[in-house]
Amino acid sequence: MTNTDGGHKNALRFRINVVLILVIGVLLAVVGKVLYIQIFQLEYWKQRYSETIRQVEELPKRGEILSNNGEILVTSIPIYRLTIDLRTPGWKNYLDRNGILSNSNEARLDSLCRALVPFVPGFSPYQIKAELIARYKRKEQFYFPKYYNDLEYNHIKSLPILRDGKFKTGLVANSNMRRVKPFKHLASRTLGTLNEKEIGNVGIEAAYHTELRGKPGEVIKQKLPGGIWIPRDENFSIQPEAGYDLITTIDVQLQDITHEALKRQMKRHRVHHGSAVLMEVQTGNILAIANLTDTLGDYLEFYNYAVGESTEPGSTIKLPSFIALLEDGYIELDDTVDAGTGVWEVYDRQIRDTKEDGYGVLSLEEAFKVSSNIGVVKTVLKYYEKDPEQFIDRLKQMGLHEPLQLEIPGEPAPYIRTPEDKYWWQGSLAQLSYGYELTLTPLQILAFYNAIANDGKMVKPRFVSGLSRDGKLVKEFQPDVLQRSVCSRSTLKKARLLLESVVDKGWYLDENGKRVDKPLRGTAYNLDNPRYRIAGKTGTAQVASGTTGYNRKTYQASFVGYFPAENPKYSCIVVINRPLSGVIYGNVLAGGVFKEISDYVMAYDFDVAAERHALPVVYEAPVSADGYYPHLERIFDAFDIPNEDALAGGDWVSTFSQPSRVAMKERVISNENLLPNVMGMGLKDALYLLENKGLRVSIEGYGRVRRQIPEAQTPYRRGMQVKLILS
Repeated sequence: MTNTDGGHKNALRFRINVVLILVIGVLLAVVGKVLYIQIFQLEYWKQRYSETIRQVEELPKRGEILSNNGEILVTSIPIYRLTIDLRTPGWKNYLDRNGILSNSNEARLDSLCRALVPFVPGFSPYQIKAELIARYKRKEQFYFPKYYNDLEYNHIKSLPILRDGKFKTGLVANSNMRRVKPFKHLASRTLGTLNEKEIGNVGIEAAYHTELRGKPGEVIKQKLPGGIWIPRDENFSIQPEAGYDLITTIDVQLQDITHEALKRQMKRHRVHHGSAVLMEVQTGNILAIANLTDTLGDYLEFYNYAVGESTEPGSTIKLPSFIALLEDGYIELDDTVDAGTGVWEVYDRQIRDTKEDGYGVLSLEEAFKVSSNIGVVKTVLKYYEKDPEQFIDRLKQMGLHEPLQLEIPGEPAPYIRTPEDKYWWQGSLAQLSYGYELTLTPLQILAFYNAIANDGKMVKPRFVSGLSRDGKLVKEFQPDVLQRSVCSRSTLKKARLLLESVVDKGWYLDENGKRVDKPLRGTAYNLDNPRYRIAGKTGTAQVASGTTGYNRKTYQASFVGYFPAENPKYSCIVVINRPLSGVIYGNVLAGGVFKEISDYVMAYDFDVAAERHALPVVYEAPVSADGYYPHLERIFDAFDIPNEDALAGGDWVSTFSQPSRVAMKERVISNENLLPNVMGMGLKDALYLLENKGLRVSIEGYGRVRRQIPEAQTPYRRGMQVKLILS
């Protein structure tokens, strides 16, 4: 018994010793392995760990760019690049063709493939299924071909199979932020763009990149099996700080009308490019800025011409020329100059006026009014020919040689040729006086004319008025004064008279309501209207074209000015380059756009409208289209427009606008079997008459009917095509 117990004890002790030896051996092996790893494989495992853990810069939400009343002009939205990791175990139930697939799983897969068709362009459900199976066999990922927005991403992850969640299906979404402009091309180039590194490269995006970007954060991410990266504990991350929102000076409604007015005129005259800027006089706030380029018949924003295109301005420089003469005390506006017969040769260069037989003797005010090149050149040469630097110094004293230092990049410095310039020649002074051998951008010209409207004070044009965050104003920017006064008070008054004379229509009504004609009308007489007054200057310049210089005739038409003239609130410039229609003059090309913008602004600005109603207005009857007499009569009564209907006895009438009333006369439309006469009518009435006779009508242009093809009073048949040309 004793021997047996001893044997059991020995055996137990042996087993315990073996286990201890094994445990100690394992422990020694583990310790040895740890020491081996720590000493000999430390760098290797550090490298392996670093491949599964990474510190990633997390970009903050970029600030929004807002209009002056808070509408979003530029914002950021999330977009997603999607992949499906087919190595995820759950896909074995749908894609493993070696196993037995249930009918329900096969049906779910087919449903998914059909639902994915709108998101995988060019693939049929069968092709999508084949691609999934092939990639599953190769243990690869299925990549979606494009980026998707929030709505699309949420829809995709709700589809059959994918709705089971990313850990079961391997659906991975890598998000990025995309910059979008809800108003698309409106002020697009001025608002700017980002480059591939999310850095602003033009416009406001570039000028205020730091403020918009915010402060980046840092996040630690860990790699899971299947190649999925997930954020680790937030305690290991630095949260990003969102960027500021920018409050711009742009008014969306005024921007829209400016863009469309410029676009219509450019289409009408087949213009290569053009720009229009509307500015607030006292603050320099840019309320609207449009820069359009012809792109195969459509007009889009590709370059900021108003900021970056420096050209010879032409006749808009005549105002600084006259101011220099007035400031030096050489002239008064009632002094005279002989503009001759329309052509004057000076230093082997012919200078011409638009009137072929010339203007003869003019007062200097009249010379400016009709934009006489000969008048201004003769006057400038008379007083500055022996000392051209005196004239140039005057231009510099007005600030015309300095850039505006705009916040958005791309502004070139003005250029004025001087006697020190190697290209100076004896005729340079004459060229300078009426807009050649110097270059300015549209905004630089506008800033000068705005100073005349602003009692001589030149303010910097600005695009941003403040910074905000979470809807609260954080910082407000004040207007920047560049020059306290560009000229003396007495000269300023005369300069404003000159600009108002340019828009003189050449006649007025005496106290009895009778029209009295003046000897001359201004070059922008077409902008005159009874509701408010415009002051400004036309410009038509022949510009160099590529390597051909001035040999090939290309033109730049411009109009710059302000309104209402008696109490200026707004200034505006329109510049149109390289028209192909044959119309080249500033009063028509640029002035028409200016007038459309100013008309809208004056109707839009209720404060100005209230002030305008308090002023006495000399009545002038509006222009009326021909049309249906009962309708016209109701319109005239509703708007209290004086009219004379004694001669109107039929349903259809012709209208004649007289100084104090609209007269109407009965008109014959057509006999029963002849084409109706719709000349002079508005589109609505013309369509009524033609379509009631079973005719098909095509339309070209806007306004009243100026031409109909075939002509009126010709035989017709039902279904015949009639073309109406409106203007």
